Amino acid sequence: MLSIIIPCYNSGVYLMEAIESVINSNFDDVEIVVVNDGSTDPKTLEILDSLNYKEVLLISQSNKGPASARNAGVRAATGDIFLFLDSDNVILPQYIEKALSILSDNMAVGVVYSNPIFFGNTSSEDRFYPKIYSYQELLLGNFIDMCSFVRRATFEEVGGFDEHRGLIGWEDWEIWLRVAQTDWQFHYLNEELFKYRIRKDSLMGLSNESKQNNMLEYIGQKHGKLFHELLRSSIRTKKILEKRTIQFWIKKWF
Repeated sequence: MLSIIIPCYNSGVYLMEAIESVINSNFDDVEIVVVNDGSTDPKTLEILDSLNYKEVLLISQSNKGPASARNAGVRAATGDIFLFLDSDNVILPQYIEKALSILSDNMAVGVVYSNPIFFGNTSSEDRFYPKIYSYQELLLGNFIDMCSFVRRATFEEVGGFDEHRGLIGWEDWEIWLRVAQTDWQFHYLNEELFKYRIRKDSLMGLSNESKQNNMLEYIGQKHGKLFHELLRSSIRTKKILEKRTIQFWIKKWF
């Protein structure tokens, strides 16, 4: 029923902690698909070779980026629901049960997400703040982490992750933008249900202004119509408010 997709690129030092967090959830009907995305680090390769959990399926590919690795994991998976867990993060024991309960009770929900507990380099300002889903808020910026549950039907309807290299680190925002254009619903669990490791050497930690500008340019080219509609809606709202304000003061004065 549930497939956990874990891409891994030279992050084997954290991988066992991620896998064990899934196993410690005490949920039986689960498979773990670890995708070695062309790792070269000897320690990571040693750990990957030593995986002996019956729940774990290991596949390997040349380095193509996390989006490609997750797509490869989905192709190998058998579950109807996916949890995309980064190899340096961990889930809390109750996350699976709570998310699957939501998905079971409401077939219109395609994505379930929650709040993180930040750990690691906690002095960093590289944080995000999940909130109740809003289409307009999502257009303004991502607040849904990759550590989310997604139905296979939802994933397949939007065509999986965009593997464009310029999106590395932001591929979660891009797929949520596509899900937002379907009839699938997002469900926000306002609880801390996974742990997000902040690392200076992570893909996000290594990002710079140039990479962010390239990402935004690509997102703009692909989803420009969405942002244009948001801008037009904002302008219309502003004009309505201005008109009502003027009418209010005219009535007050005269």
